[in-house]
Amino acid sequence: MFARSSAAQSTSMSASSAPSNLGAQAEVMPVPPSADLALSKTHPPVAFTTMKEMWELVSFQYKILDQGGENQYLAFARATPAQFESIEKHRTELRCHVRFTYFADIETLIVKLPGMAHETAHRTFAQRLQTRIVQIGIAFDEFVDLGASKYRSQHRSSKEADSSWLNQRIRSSPEAWPSLVVEADMPESMLRLRSGAR
Repeated sequence: MFARSSAAQSTSMSASSAPSNLGAQAEVMPVPPSADLALSKTHPPVAFTTMKEMWELVSFQYKILDQGGENQYLAFARATPAQFESIEKHRTELRCHVRFTYFADIETLIVKLPGMAHETAHRTFAQRLQTRIVQIGIAFDEFVDLGASKYRSQHRSSKEADSSWLNQRIRSSPEAWPSLVVEADMPESMLRLRSGAR
């Protein structure tokens, strides 16, 4: 299990999609095409049909994980923004813990299935980091814990972090991007981890 952090100043995004709240001092880096971030070539998505079928696939994949499997991801193509909105509204019906990354421009949904080892990795890292932050005297509003919040780009794509923090003294806007993000993953999913950190 790996945990990886990513400073928001190096968050990849194009100049046209960079939120204005990052400020003039932020370094804006070019963003790869969504198909590259979604790893569509190496991990081809299956076609989205219905929420019922998607929930069945997620439940089945969780059973595989419980039996020692290490693939935490399912990818769905042709999921329209309206369908994704409906999926989000009905996510409690799944009765499983999931995190979503959605690429609106290519209508692709990545479903991440965090298990116990996954949650232990990033939460333990977060606890140790928070303890160290207190020890060195950083003020509360300089390191606000946002947990697994969802972040959106200007072209309607979105991603839910594992753990994230925000310096509210620098970024006070409700739409501000986080100052620090932590993503955890299984060793076999290193490509997904690197993609998520971008």
